[in-house]
Amino acid sequence: MAYSPERTRHLIEQRDRHRRLMLGLHDRWSERLTLNAGELPLFPSEAERELRTIADDALDDATVDHLETRIKYRRTRDLRSFMRHTITTPWGDGEDSLHDALGTMNDNDWSAQPPDADRIYRFMYSTLLADLVADDGYRDPRVLIEGD
Repeated sequence: MAYSPERTRHLIEQRDRHRRLMLGLHDRWSERLTLNAGELPLFPSEAERELRTIADDALDDATVDHLETRIKYRRTRDLRSFMRHTITTPWGDGEDSLHDALGTMNDNDWSAQPPDADRIYRFMYSTLLADLVADDGYRDPRVLIEGD
């Protein structure tokens, strides 16, 4: 298949979407996961495209909703923790307005089980492998990659 700006743009959009949705995975999904960076496929860009298609196929509406909810929770939790350890005021109430702006946190959003664990695994593995063969050098910081 010929390369075109549209095809390249689509691949970049897929990378961005998959990497963002990976933030919604609980760290235990990738805990102690090690990838072995061996010999790349002969045509890594085609392998990446195929793996990204597999990742897209794993993402039904329920799985995306689950991951999006968890991303929002993680972002809010991480920002609150950052603010709590960064902002010190003598008057005490200054950061409350920032907490209010971030919205409420529901711990059930983080602990909820995925609607379909097989889809999560398929999405996670195909995305991690696609990132391994991608030419932009991105690596999920939670995953150990040996030989890279």
